[in-house]
Amino acid sequence: MMSESQTIKKTLLLLTQEEMDLIDLWRLENRFTSRTAAIRALIGRGCRDYFSEDEDDRGTTLIDVQDEAPSVSG
Repeated sequence: MMSESQTIKKTLLLLTQEEMDLIDLWRLENRFTSRTAAIRALIGRGCRDYFSEDEDDRGTTLIDVQDEAPSVSG
């Protein structure tokens, strides 16, 4: 039986084509078998970097976070 901390949660992530291309490039260069695994690894790295840096030095490195979310057509 899975503990509460091991339960997998689903979330929807909206990305631009440029962001997807960067993730796919990183995934292939780092030999991840799936985009999901690469995204999880990038999130993990970002969290570790964010919480290990001084508060004044925090920022983004791979992809600049936009103030506005991309528009969704549909």
